[in-house]
Amino acid sequence: MGWFFGNNKGISKTHAEEIETLVEKITKLKEENKQLKETVDRYWNMYLTLKDGIINGVETAALDIPPYIINAYLLNMEIKYDIEYDGDYCRIISRQHTFTVSYRREFDTTKDNYNWINEGEALITLLLDNVSYSSQKHMIIKAPAFGIFESDNNKMIKMNEEICRIRIYPKEEEQKIKEQLERDAIKKAVLKKERKKMIERETLDELIDEGKVFNVITAKDGNRTTIPIDVANAVWNRDGGRCCYCGSKKDLEFDHIIPVSKGGATTFRNLQLLCHDCNLHKSNNI
Repeated sequence: MGWFFGNNKGISKTHAEEIETLVEKITKLKEENKQLKETVDRYWNMYLTLKDGIINGVETAALDIPPYIINAYLLNMEIKYDIEYDGDYCRIISRQHTFTVSYRREFDTTKDNYNWINEGEALITLLLDNVSYSSQKHMIIKAPAFGIFESDNNKMIKMNEEICRIRIYPKEEEQKIKEQLERDAIKKAVLKKERKKMIERETLDELIDEGKVFNVITAKDGNRTTIPIDVANAVWNRDGGRCCYCGSKKDLEFDHIIPVSKGGATTFRNLQLLCHDCNLHKSNNI
């Protein structure tokens, strides 16, 4: 600065010191501005790297980016979706291109409403998949119509795939629809119960044919059931593991002394061991 002051003899020492101080401040500000620009450029490059990595399915943990930058980015992401009307249905479609989405139901499923939805009530909460809980952004969607909630999947829903749907019904049909759904639910439960019985009967028949189960009785309706094991063991020990008629130890079966068809009970006193041939010969006789 000496050349400057040397050519300006009229400038006082005080003014010269003020100018020198200002120049130092400007120089410092320029340096700080340069550092800020470098920081902005670094963060911008991190943002682009993070965005490209998410779009291309790269795990964020594999990116050389501070976690707080990743969390800040994810927290500001909006979960995108559309509502479309298609005939009798109102459909919610995912438009999220960087992540798959999942949802949880928000309406009360403990009541006997069989998934009836009222317009304007909380329907589902959308969640981004593969995002930590602390970075998770939740979005509650309200029901856009009255009707019955339906869904084929609630996990890992991709872009342009259906999240869920509502089969639209007028509000005044709510009670009728609920009653029909209740009947359908009862039918489904009965069918499930009968199917389970059928499978159990078929499995028992297979075990009998394989010789793995023999403590079996056949009721008058044709259904087979097993004799309680403690009763079967007591009868076996009492009869010595032999046919009570011929003494054979082969092809033994439990026989009701008083047949079930004539009111006989499945009890220790009313059961005996017979071989298959003797049991056929006895038939329903006492």
